[in-house]
Amino acid sequence: MTPSTTHITAARIGKPEGWRAGLVWPLLGLFIGALFLKSYVSGDIWFLLLTGRYVLETGTVPQHEFFTYISAGKPEIFGGWGFGTLFELIKNGFGTAAIYYAYAILWAATFLVGLATWRAGDRKTWSEPFTLPDLAAVATACFLIYYAVVTRSWMRPEITMYLLMGIGFLLFEADRHKTRQSRSLIIYPLLVWLEAWFHSAGIIMLLLPVAYAAESIAGRFSSQLQSNVPTSELVGSWAACLTA
Repeated sequence: MTPSTTHITAARIGKPEGWRAGLVWPLLGLFIGALFLKSYVSGDIWFLLLTGRYVLETGTVPQHEFFTYISAGKPEIFGGWGFGTLFELIKNGFGTAAIYYAYAILWAATFLVGLATWRAGDRKTWSEPFTLPDLAAVATACFLIYYAVVTRSWMRPEITMYLLMGIGFLLFEADRHKTRQSRSLIIYPLLVWLEAWFHSAGIIMLLLPVAYAAESIAGRFSSQLQSNVPTSELVGSWAACLTA
């Protein structure tokens, strides 16, 4: 065996190709969608669909209770009106069974976005092959999320928060290693605004940029501490920034 052949063989052994990403991504999407597809429907969805019907018929978001007889006419906040409108459109266009498939698709998309975020954090591209540990971690996370989260939030609008916040995580992770983090700062506020239509938990999404900003400030503060900048000058400059 020649030295060049030995070098090529060692490289192949040291860096296995794994499973092709172009095959794994769609298979994972189909598997997760099938896993999350079930006929059980939470009672919340029917009220949300009724709210969506109200929006489509009147062209306005309800501001007063109209569903229950006792509370009719009282002021009410309908936080999931956007979600109800979307699923009412799906039901009207494709039938009641379509809402089951639509919700499974939302969960599959949410899981795939989370997986893409994890790979982006490890500086892996979309097309980079999956290794056996990768697939084992995906399978474990899939079943844990299914039993810990999906069974509690089935057919509820918080799935939109998981999906949109996951997209935000992906944007911030993709921009983390770039000099200018402009893409996430432009798109993420639009995602928060969209979530305010789908669910009342949009305010929670504001915690994500705050966390990344705190991490960035802490990282810069730590790097300055490691330099030879005097402590008094360092504290004074950061105090000036905070009070500006």
